[in-house]
Amino acid sequence: MTGVAALILLLTGFQVALLLARNIMTEADREARPSVADTVDMSPECFAPIPINLNRADSLSLLDIPGIGPYYASRILRYRERLGAFAVTEQLMEIRGIDYEKYKRMAPEIVILPEDVWTYDIWTLPADSISRHPYLDAYSAKAIVVFRENHPRSAWKIDSLLEAGVISKRSANGLKLYFE
Repeated sequence: MTGVAALILLLTGFQVALLLARNIMTEADREARPSVADTVDMSPECFAPIPINLNRADSLSLLDIPGIGPYYASRILRYRERLGAFAVTEQLMEIRGIDYEKYKRMAPEIVILPEDVWTYDIWTLPADSISRHPYLDAYSAKAIVVFRENHPRSAWKIDSLLEAGVISKRSANGLKLYFE
């Protein structure tokens, strides 16, 4: 007998044994044993994807987001590093190449937890560190330092910087996500 024939005979024997075992089990045995559906929650909520925390995700986790490949994963991580942390998911659209359509596909898959939101403190850092923030440039960073030196701490507010012409409206809107 060849090896293939022996294998077929062996598999056929297992199938026959399973059929016999199934017939031997009584109806009472079947009713007494819980089914998988009885022991496991099969509701649709259990199969919903778990959102990815945008401020804690690594590059591998970001690849699970629809429309994100290695290129965008690295861009998201670099932008998050410059920001300190994402404050709102819409900030993803500030990354070149992520438009509203791409963002809409990603939005249900991501989350930002309030305890993970922070940024560099523009009220204490030197100008060269402040200018690394995506909402500020070198000119604004130097102006913030001058503003701090010439105004009391109670005046250090984003709206005060805007009124003094130190930052633009766009910068003020972005910074308000983190300060005040």
